[in-house]
Amino acid sequence: MSGRITIQASDPASASRALPWPVLERGNISYPEGAYSIIVDYRGVKDRGQTVSIAHEITGAPLITRWIAQGKLRFTCAVAAPISAYRKLITNSEPSYTLRWDPHDIGSHPVFTPMIVTHTKVIHAVEAQKDGIDPLWDGHVLHLPKAAKVAIGPTFALKSGLLGLLNFRPDDDLKSGQFRLESSREDGFKFEVRLSVDLYRYLKGGRSEDTGANVMTHIVSAALGVLASDYTTDDGDEGWASHPNLVALAALLEEKGVQHWSEETFDAALAATTLHPHRVPIEYRAEDE
Repeated sequence: MSGRITIQASDPASASRALPWPVLERGNISYPEGAYSIIVDYRGVKDRGQTVSIAHEITGAPLITRWIAQGKLRFTCAVAAPISAYRKLITNSEPSYTLRWDPHDIGSHPVFTPMIVTHTKVIHAVEAQKDGIDPLWDGHVLHLPKAAKVAIGPTFALKSGLLGLLNFRPDDDLKSGQFRLESSREDGFKFEVRLSVDLYRYLKGGRSEDTGANVMTHIVSAALGVLASDYTTDDGDEGWASHPNLVALAALLEEKGVQHWSEETFDAALAATTLHPHRVPIEYRAEDE
């Protein structure tokens, strides 16, 4: 299975880096028509969760494309673990390569940030129209040191479960104990989970292990129900398979022996309780467990 993640310079962002050269990244208008795509592929990978193939693709940024052809750039991906100090930069001269990591070193699901950086010092006089750069840079002489970032791609995670797709937010309009859920394609596929203020505090703070886990199972079941309702096709850039985290989730369900949302007999409740079984008090559990 594979998928594509794309950021465009025109995509809104809260801030961009103040560097003395143009950078292709979200919210930075240096390359007005620029787009940076990462094609993620782990079809046929035996050690799923420890290896993934990626390919970098640039469109609408002629200067970066020329520098790639001239061998001035390198394709880099930072592999990091949010809950540990693990961070590793993997660099390749070719745009397509395989990332490998040791889960014992990471201790959690990795997060990936692809980048394209200079391989040597680069000096360049900007010709805005030819280079695909905003006219404000026209005539500027750029001095880029080695390892300067010229493109910064989308940060993404290939989490095998569903919890990494859930963004929790308190909602003052909801009554005690209520929640609502909707999907979002912004910045990669996510679910926005709106919770009543007290339920949000409970899940984020002092929840009991059993009750809190069962609430999460309910939320997971609702999320899978949305996938079954709205994301049954996997064609092209609009389908669910264009989102690597959904591809990873489908693969996990397959490994667990459960059908996923685009299959005819998919059962959201069964899938949810396979991934996150309800916590049953020990005195009521089946004898064979």
